[in-house]
Order: sequence, then C-alpha cells, then structure tokens
Amino acid sequence: MKKTLFSTLFFLLFFSCNNEDIETIPVNQPPSEIEINIVSNIDENNYIVLENFYIGSNHKSTIVTSDGNVVHVGGGRSGFSSEKMMLVKTNTNGEILYFKELFQEWYGKALAALEDSEQNIYVVGYTHTQSGLEDRELAIAKLDANGNILWENIYQPSEESVSGSNILILPNNEILISGSHSENLMFLKINPAGEEILFSIKESSKPSSARGMILLEDGRILLTGSSEEEVKLSWYDTETNFLQEKIYGRSRIVSRSSSTIQLSDGNLLLTGSSTFLTSNNFVTGGAVLLIKTDVNGESIWSKNLGEANHFDVVGQSLRENEDGSILIYGFSWYDHMLFYLDPEGNEINSKYYEDDNSRRGSNIVKLENGRNILTGSYQTGTFFLNVDNNGN
Repeated sequence: MKKTLFSTLFFLLFFSCNNEDIETIPVNQPPSEIEINIVSNIDENNYIVLENFYIGSNHKSTIVTSDGNVVHVGGGRSGFSSEKMMLVKTNTNGEILYFKELFQEWYGKALAALEDSEQNIYVVGYTHTQSGLEDRELAIAKLDANGNILWENIYQPSEESVSGSNILILPNNEILISGSHSENLMFLKINPAGEEILFSIKESSKPSSARGMILLEDGRILLTGSSEEEVKLSWYDTETNFLQEKIYGRSRIVSRSSSTIQLSDGNLLLTGSSTFLTSNNFVTGGAVLLIKTDVNGESIWSKNLGEANHFDVVGQSLRENEDGSILIYGFSWYDHMLFYLDPEGNEINSKYYEDDNSRRGSNIVKLENGRNILTGSYQTGTFFLNVDNNGN
C-alpha cells in the first residue's frame, strides 16, 4: 500500500510539474539577507554530499570543465528558505573549490550550465520573488574560470512565467537558450556580452517545452521533448525556424523523454521513460526508454530497460564511451541506476543504488580517465559519485 501511494504521488509530481524541482515555501526574509553555506561531507554509504545545495533537474546541471574539474548548478538553501540560484565547483573527488550565489536579490534556481572556449561559464535558469513560483523570470549569468561574476541579466520580464532550461554555443559564438514561456516553447539568443539578439515564442495548442537541446554536426538544433503521451524530437535552424518533428509512441504505452545525444556514428540516441497500460488504462509497470534513430529521426531500434512493476522509472542522462558502448543513468522513486550497454543497446551490466537518502539521479558526465561522475538529489542536498562504467 505504501509503495503504491508513493508511486502515485511521484507520478503526479513528476509529470504535472514537467520534471522541474518543487521548492519550499519562502520565508518572510529578503533573499539578500539569507546566507547559504555549501559544505562537502561523506555519508555512511560513502556518498559525497554537497550539503545545502540542490542540483538542477536538467541533465546539463553538472558539466566537466576544461581544467578537469566539475561545475554543478542548482539552488542553495538555508533552513526552510526558498532556493537561491547557485553554482558549485568541485574537483573529481567532490571537494569544493568554490561556490557562488547568483542573483542575490532574488530567489531562483539554475537548471543548466555551459563552458565556452575561454573557460567562462554560462548559467541559465530562473529567478522569482517571494510571492512564489508563478512569477518566474528567465535569468542568465556569466562567470569567469575563477567564479567571478562577469554579468547577470534577467530577460523578457512579463506577466507570464518564463524560465530557461537549456543552453548551447553556436558556431558564430552566439549563445542560444531554450526554455518555457507560460506553456509554450521559448528561444533566446544573446551575444557573449549578454545582449539580446533574438527572442522567439513558439505558440502551441498543447503545453510545450524542451527537456534537452543539442547542436547537431550538420548545424541544426535538436530539441528533446514530449507531446501528450509520446516522445517528440524537433529540429530548428540556428535562427529558431522550425524545420521538422518526429513523434514516437506505441499503443498502451505512455512515453516521456529526458535527453538525446548524437553518437560518434552520427545517429541519435534518446532516453526517457515508458509507462505500460492495460486496455482499461491501468498502470502495469514502467521502464527506462531508449530509442536510436538516424540524424533525421528515422527509427533504428527502441528498447525498454529495467522493467519494474511500478511506473516511475526514468532514463535521465546518457553518454557514449570511446568504444561505442553506452551509459544510461536514471532513477525511480526507490533507487537510481546505471545501465552499461553495448553499441546495440544490449545490457553489459546494471547497477542499482538503493541509498534511502538519495532521491533522484540527474547527471552522468565522462572524465578524461574514462570514469564517470554521477550527481542527483539527496535529502539534505546533492550526492556526488565517481564511478567506473559498472557503477563501482
């Protein structure tokens, strides 16, 4: 009974909130007066924990920087305060090098980060006032390699809720951000100084947002999202003009997508979740979804991994190894897990982490030595694991 109730609550929170983190109710204290201290501890299961720092839900909320260290973005919290936009830089052992509060006059959260060729870090997310999350504003900050803030900007303030969830650098060094404007897809293009070049809203009759965004080798932009109960990939040019879309789904399966990468062979690999239904729409189970397509979205194969008798099983982040093998990092209500697959998606190994304090896996990033950093939500902050391809 308890397991069923937890699954139902997870399903409602996960899909109704579009996978974004739920914040606490703000206290009656100005954000600028809230002091947040991020510390690194090791728990009884040898998890490294970044206390008081809550990782962003986007799979690009942890990145490896060119100096070999690791940047994490999300929200910092002190006690029962609402979160404030935060960046934390660690080494590969989880030791904190520095942390930085962004937009100190506002509450907010960072969802994704990116490093440019000059080792500057761009951070994208949203800010909001003490009144709550309905007044989100798109917020972007730029920092140098030492964590000094070069600029902070809030874009397109309006009565609609706006937030940024993805960021990439175009070949001409312009920066493209995607996110949500109310229930529509939003694009913003800026130059390295933070000056706005383009702002575009793609209105839709259905709620639309992007869980992932990548620049393809042919110069097109690929967005990963969902359309009602199906997975959707959408292609745009660098001026954000719509080119095409592909929708993937099967009868009696509710599918959601999380992220997509372009493989070394030029094809695409997408991960997300599958929820299995009976003919009467009763949930019978769930699994991590994996779909491989060519660069234009024509399906090559699809698989379900880690099938369970509950529906809250999600593939969140994925990486390709040098030999073409694949790593899929995901989570459910009960654990988080790492799948190690051959290039055709056949399982080599799977590792399930059942620590009671870890709640959700968010990122897997590759290190130069072939090992991997896993990060995700922890009861008191963010967990950090340095593991091999088998999860050890």
